Order: sequence, then structure tokens, then C-alpha cells
Amino acid sequence: MSAKKRQQLSLETKYEIINKLKNKNINRKTLLSDYNINSYSHLTQLWKNRDKIIEKYETIDKKLRKSVSRVRSSNFPDVEEVRNDLNVIYVNLILFGFS
Repeated sequence: MSAKKRQQLSLETKYEIINKLKNKNINRKTLLSDYNINSYSHLTQLWKNRDKIIEKYETIDKKLRKSVSRVRSSNFPDVEEVRNDLNVIYVNLILFGFS
């Protein structure tokens, strides 16, 4: 039996899972099956990094939430801000058919 690959979740999905984990009534096994996650450790890592994920989710543009999956901090916040602006421009160009 081969090992399953760890699924990369979008920022929006991570945020949803964290909110459901905050609600103590939900079963973790249900979350695993609902989001097609392979291990409890993935949920544990999401919970451990919840503050970073929530902060990133609230600061990032709404259009990018589904496409962004990694939460990284930058050594150069000004460059990061410009990069996020360029991503928004790029997404808008694709949405309006300029590719």
C-alpha cells in the first residue's frame, strides 16, 4: 500500500477548518473526511499555526484567498506589499481575459 501525499490546502480552506476546530462540537474525524485530509498531524499543524493563518487571511485580498496556500512572513514587508498588489493586478487581468 503506497503512502498518500499530503494535500495542499488553500488559505481559505485552512481558515474554514480552523473556525470549525474552534467549535468544539465537531469531530476531527469528520473534518478529515470532509476536506480529504490524510492525517491528524495536518490538522494539528493547522491548529498550531492558526494565529498566522488567521492574520494572513484577514490581510490578504479576497480574490487571492483561494489561490494562496502558504503562509510566510517576509523580511522585507514593503516588497511583500508590492508583490501582493501585483498579484491582484495579475488576477484581475486573467479575470477580464487579458492573458
